[in-house]
Amino acid sequence: MSARRPELSLAEARRVALAAQGFDRPRPGGRVDAGHLRRTIQRLGLLQIDYVNVLVPAHYLVPFSRLGPYDRSLLDDLVHRRREFTEQWAHEASIVPVEAWPLLRHRMQGDDRRSRAFTVFIARHASFAAQVLENVRMNGAVTAADVPEPDGSRGSTP
Repeated sequence: MSARRPELSLAEARRVALAAQGFDRPRPGGRVDAGHLRRTIQRLGLLQIDYVNVLVPAHYLVPFSRLGPYDRSLLDDLVHRRREFTEQWAHEASIVPVEAWPLLRHRMQGDDRRSRAFTVFIARHASFAAQVLENVRMNGAVTAADVPEPDGSRGSTP
């Protein structure tokens, strides 16, 4: 006897998918706090980092879509000061719970495509990499726009 496969209508499948993404509950009443953000990220598993944006970087929009308006510094605090979450390559650059770090350890082994490309770049431009590192040591964090290209140019604008 074969097991009967459960069947879902398209509407039921949509509801399941939306619920899995945290859209099955109302936004919190009142002020959104760090606990709301923490639970949202843990439920999702990660926030993909994407700085190509129109309004704000995507990792700030995802919690907004589930929680409503919130102070973005709360997310920065959870990631950069409390260190409950960390930036790591999951599928793409992502913010993940620190507990997920061991699960993503293989991404740090140096045999993945991005690591190989980075290693080749560093070998090809060793003095440039040393200059960038020294700049960060002296001045703190910088954006990509603050760093010249290896040939000294500032890149091109479309």
